Amino acid sequence: MFFLCCCEKGESTGMDAVHTMPAINDTEKHEIVENTLEMNDKKGSFTVNVRLPEMYLRHLGVELDDVDDRGPMLMTITSGVIDTFNTENPTKAMKPFDCITAVNGKTGDKKLLLETLKAAMKSSEKSLHLTLARPTPYKIILEKSSLRLGAQLNYKPSSRGISLAQIADGGRFDKWNQDNPDVIVKVGDRIIEVNGVRMLGGEMLGELKKQDEDLTLTLLRY
Repeated sequence: MFFLCCCEKGESTGMDAVHTMPAINDTEKHEIVENTLEMNDKKGSFTVNVRLPEMYLRHLGVELDDVDDRGPMLMTITSGVIDTFNTENPTKAMKPFDCITAVNGKTGDKKLLLETLKAAMKSSEKSLHLTLARPTPYKIILEKSSLRLGAQLNYKPSSRGISLAQIADGGRFDKWNQDNPDVIVKVGDRIIEVNGVRMLGGEMLGELKKQDEDLTLTLLRY
C-alpha cells in the first residue's frame, strides 16, 4: 500500500519560510548523542536500486511525510516493495526518518519527487533508483524561560515530529544558539522527541509551547 502524508502549511510566527538545509559540520560532531533510532551504519546520502515486481504486485508499502522541501521522509514501512528490499538487503535497509532526495536520477522539489515516484510505480520499469539522506541525531536543552520558542514550524498532526522552517531572533532557540555556538540549531533540523518522549506533530506542538519547564529536545540533522 502506498500512503502519502502531506502538509503545505504549519504553525508559524508569521515569518517567511527559509529553505536552506545545511548538513552537520565537523565542530558539532562531538555533541552527537548515542544513536537511538536503530539505524544501520549508513550516514549521510546513499543510493539504492530497488527491484520492482510485476505490475499487479507493486505496492511501495511506505507512509511518507512531505512537510520538508528537502523531499519526502519515510515515516513507516509496511508490507511492500521497500520492505522486501530491506529483507533482501539488510545492510542497505531503508529506515524511518530517511529522506528521499532523488528518484530515478531526478531531483527538485518534493512535488516533483512524489510525482516521479508515483509514475515509476505505474511504469513497466523493473527497478527503482532512489537517493536518500540519513540524519544524525543530537540533543539540546532549552531552559525554562518567558521567551517564546521563536520558530516557524512545519508539521501536520500525524507527522513524526516537527521540522524547523525558520528561527527568529530573540526566542528560546536563538538564545540556545547564542549560548552554544558549537551546537547551533539550524533551519531544516527536525525535532522528534521532547523530554525523552517521541511525539507526533500535533502533540509535540503543545509541549514545545511550555515555558515553565526545561525542554530536552532530540533533533535530526540531515
